Amino acid sequence: MQVLWLDALRMAKMLTAGFANLLQLFEQRSTIYPNDSNMEKLPEKTLLYGRRLLSSCDMFEACSSSIETILMKNADDSCCNLSAECTGITSIISNALFSCSEWQELFSENNVDENRVSWCGANLSKCNENWTISFLTLLRSLIALSQQIECKDDSNQSELSLFSLIEDLKISLAAKIFNENRIPTATKRLRCVNECINNCLTSLQRNLNNFAAFVQLIMNSSQLKDEEVVSENTEVVYSPILDSLLPNNDVKEIAHKNDGETKHEEEQISNSKCTRLGTDFWKSEMELATKRIVELEKQKERITLDYELLKTKLESMKSLESGIEVSEFPCKDADIICSYFEERIGDLHADIEYIRSRAFYYKHECKDLLKLAKLSEQENKTLREELNLVTVRESALKEELEMTRKSYELQLQNLHEHIANLNIQLVEQSKTVNSFKDILNGMTSTKQVCFI
Repeated sequence: MQVLWLDALRMAKMLTAGFANLLQLFEQRSTIYPNDSNMEKLPEKTLLYGRRLLSSCDMFEACSSSIETILMKNADDSCCNLSAECTGITSIISNALFSCSEWQELFSENNVDENRVSWCGANLSKCNENWTISFLTLLRSLIALSQQIECKDDSNQSELSLFSLIEDLKISLAAKIFNENRIPTATKRLRCVNECINNCLTSLQRNLNNFAAFVQLIMNSSQLKDEEVVSENTEVVYSPILDSLLPNNDVKEIAHKNDGETKHEEEQISNSKCTRLGTDFWKSEMELATKRIVELEKQKERITLDYELLKTKLESMKSLESGIEVSEFPCKDADIICSYFEERIGDLHADIEYIRSRAFYYKHECKDLLKLAKLSEQENKTLREELNLVTVRESALKEELEMTRKSYELQLQNLHEHIANLNIQLVEQSKTVNSFKDILNGMTSTKQVCFI
């Protein structure tokens, strides 16, 4: 049970970190479209929108740090009251989600400004409206859920589950990106940020599925434990957090089924589903990295080709007569060169944003690996100390054995010498007895002669 709680907390940490990354990407997008900070000064409204996004981002990172602290305290799987430690996190998460209400109106106004640009058609305008409605619906649902958790209300007020909301959000974002990438002013930097937002939402959906799977395992384990104590007629009480995260049909099934065999099968299915989701996550990450490598190789070839063309063009321009003034050069060539370098600058900015987003992800991965390395180092240190104790004990036993062997050898030597001395005495006594026998025999023969 303790392991399931720790795994669920790890998934919650990934969810908060992913949401913080999403808000950071929203702030980057606000500086690119519809107003580009590289080309013009951003409006005060856009700057305020970005500051509030970063403020909420910092609060979600604080949530992630708090969860990380709890995970570090319980790294040795010690039995402690996790629910008591998680009480403080509930208020932090609620404050972070409630801070999102400060920029909801600015988010809507920013999307309205996107619809006002001249190249925004009816289809893109509709996609922007769907995206705005879907995201705000998800955000308000999360805020309502946090208030419900904080008030410890057991009633389920939400009719839409988070799964369907985030699925609708992904569909609306895909349609928005498809239409937005076709407009004339869509730079590669904007496309890169849109792709990062799409990947971030995919990761959030995946982590939410994994979190729900762990929650379902915890509910099943708790229910099986309660059935061993209470009677079969006792009503099963469940938390509003789990009720809102899981689909309504699954919640009712978990809450009212009392068949132990069925629940055991559900637990096995959920466990296998969780393992499969984790494997799919890493497979998808590998596929995305492979696709990115292929795209970078193609981009490298295009850049090399452009470089050769520009080099040839520059050589041809140098070969012209020195008397020709600069104003006589065709304006079209200068415009082509300027547009080329502007596009290259946009490409480099897009690459920088992509590298930053990936660095943010790998930074947290490296932190986790460093923590695992520290734990392994502590285990190795403990094993070395135990090995030293065993070595010292072995040396003491060997020394004691050697002393015992020498003592037995000395006793055997003394016993051997004693037996040798006894043998010598026995030989001397045998000689004495034989001499007495000879004397006795001589005396007997003398008496016989005298009688004759």
